[in-house]
Amino acid sequence: MRRRPKVVSKPNPKKVKNLFWIVPLVLVVVMILVYVGISVYGAYAFAQVPNRITSFKSTPADYGLTYEEVNFPSAAKDHLTMRGWWIPNPASDKAIIVVHGREQSRMERLYLSKDLWNMGYNLLLFDLRGHGASDGNLYFYGQYESWDTVGAFNFVKNKGLVAENVGLYGVSMGAAASLLALGHSSEIKTIFSDSSYADFGQLATERMPVEKGLPAFFLPGIFMAGQILLDFNVAELRPEQVLRTLHDRRIFLVHSKADAMIPVADFYRLKEAGGNNIVGSWLLEGADHTQGVTLYQQEYLKQFETFFKASLGKP
Repeated sequence: MRRRPKVVSKPNPKKVKNLFWIVPLVLVVVMILVYVGISVYGAYAFAQVPNRITSFKSTPADYGLTYEEVNFPSAAKDHLTMRGWWIPNPASDKAIIVVHGREQSRMERLYLSKDLWNMGYNLLLFDLRGHGASDGNLYFYGQYESWDTVGAFNFVKNKGLVAENVGLYGVSMGAAASLLALGHSSEIKTIFSDSSYADFGQLATERMPVEKGLPAFFLPGIFMAGQILLDFNVAELRPEQVLRTLHDRRIFLVHSKADAMIPVADFYRLKEAGGNNIVGSWLLEGADHTQGVTLYQQEYLKQFETFFKASLGKP
């Protein structure tokens, strides 16, 4: 019995032709989905505090200070509840609000509280949103924290202090939030700013790939996802721009030449943008980000006291 010869079907030219554009299209779609997925993940991951401090091993009482546990609403549209310590100084009609840095809490500069109180100031140390015991699970690098800071300022005014007698002491992100708050409230006039950035978008482009391990290629997607999903707008994070619009403010800038987190170039940009609003500045040698107070504590406190006495008046 003779076998029938195998019939080899010829490939359909149309199907072959279709593969030439279907395969690349599928690859492009997959790449877009991966990019979008990483961008969405990055937007949430970058806005969460790892190892958030929610309980405090020390309080002002450990430094011999009487204090109150307080809470107040943020001035942001979500009115999240901020929590902190109010340290009254009955002999004083002046106050300083301490605004901590990223991934920190009201504890960050607690160890200075006795010194600041002895200078003659009421003190408010509070947690920004997404930090410490305050409400919120996310943070925004100063965008909404600036409104939290305005809320803190309003709280102190409600304690009976006049706006002209209230100053801000901001550290890192807290310094940026304090400077940004100047654009929200004309009553805020006095800030001691330690290691603020000038433009977060530019800083993120330089720092995020190093800090978070993602190529800068993903940053536009992360920023877009943050704006769509979290109402995070990097364009609002430009203290440099805010300073250019202001008059009759009193700002002292502190930065370190060796700062590996926020380059010293930001210090010069803020100083130039602030013009006559910058009434004093101090550029430190040998300290890393925000660590000037550790290396030069006595001189730091002296600069601090001199600035606030000149700006707020003698306590």
